[in-house]
Amino acid sequence: ELSVYELHRQPQAAIDDDSEVTISLRSLHSELMCPICLDILKSTMTTKECLHRFCAECITTALRSGNKECPTCRKKLVSRRSLRPDPNFDALISKIYPNREEYEAQQEKVLARLNKHHSQHALQSSFEEGVRMQATNRSHSQRSSVCYNCQD
Repeated sequence: ELSVYELHRQPQAAIDDDSEVTISLRSLHSELMCPICLDILKSTMTTKECLHRFCAECITTALRSGNKECPTCRKKLVSRRSLRPDPNFDALISKIYPNREEYEAQQEKVLARLNKHHSQHALQSSFEEGVRMQATNRSHSQRSSVCYNCQD
């Protein structure tokens, strides 16, 4: 099922000198991120058809849901047989993030702080909106109330 190119291609030689490559953290993170869960890839699986990478659990769940296509490019994926494990990519991630558990714990703290701040802000906005609506309703009901016992 391999193309002629795939059958005859030769791997590139590894860079073994002391040269350095610079890449932005944002670019690096986007390359190491699962497009389904938006987290760093875990147990990386690569599609044979389009070579996109996903967490094993994420892509398996996506394929089980009945959508037999790549979530990134929508290329048809026949089944789980269209996927292959990518241990080299997992090894690369472990070199970049040697303390993955520590990194994930830090990310959880940041998310919790953001959620707490967002929740407090949303609650405060809700209170302010409620007070405004009460004031509007109060002034509206005072204008529309008529005293029927009065002779005016």
